Amino acid sequence: MKNILFIIGILLIKIIPCSSQSKSDSGFALAMNDAVAGNAEGQYFVGLCFMTGNGTSTNYAKGIYWLRKAASHNHPKAKYNIGVAYREGKGVERNADSAFYYVEQSANLEYPLAQYDLALYYDNGEVVPKDASKAFFLYKKSADSGCVYAMYNLGSDYYFGIGTSKDVASARKYFHEAALNGHPKGMYMYGKCCLLGLGGDTNYQEAFSFTEMAANKGDINALDGLGYLYERGLGCKKDIDKAIYYYQMAANMGCKASIDALKKLRK
Repeated sequence: MKNILFIIGILLIKIIPCSSQSKSDSGFALAMNDAVAGNAEGQYFVGLCFMTGNGTSTNYAKGIYWLRKAASHNHPKAKYNIGVAYREGKGVERNADSAFYYVEQSANLEYPLAQYDLALYYDNGEVVPKDASKAFFLYKKSADSGCVYAMYNLGSDYYFGIGTSKDVASARKYFHEAALNGHPKGMYMYGKCCLLGLGGDTNYQEAFSFTEMAANKGDINALDGLGYLYERGLGCKKDIDKAIYYYQMAANMGCKASIDALKKLRK
């Protein structure tokens, strides 16, 4: 199972950023007018307001009501968030089959996050039989539409040859895209590709830069990798004290490679 969790449920937590409660209240009132008039976007917005408590009190039953209204107009995000609700049991009884149904419908309407989640279903064999080829196809569609999580998983599929032929150059490309969009493991894997010359030229400076970025986000492999780069002076000035510092951080998180490296350095 890939260690990238379902996005499902996340959007219900942070979907309507607003600078003040008054603006949120005003937005809700305007959206309610549109929703009552039959506008799908207004219905979707109102549904999310009820689900998240933005501009009104949280009411999952009302949230589902308005999301269903929007979904009846084939609103992809509304369908997706109904899938979220079924997966999380918010406003409806938790039902994995229904969650899958709505996520699939949303994915068929080209919503990138739904395509990513649908790929995870096939990748992990949840609800449906495992199908690496379908997962790869959906990751690609989602990644090419800008989903950072899909970019990383697509890179992994290319890297290991899962659901497709092994293609390290394409893996490097998608790891880089994920890295540029803030994905810590994408940063680490792109740095690794640069360090080892996988799928392209060796570039120690680039390897150091992206490994450091991932380490600053707390990625355990990147912390270990940064220690390695400082120990050997690759892409940076050799600094054993810094190497020990980063190895220790990774070791504290349970990284065996860092624990072994520390033993050697402290002999």
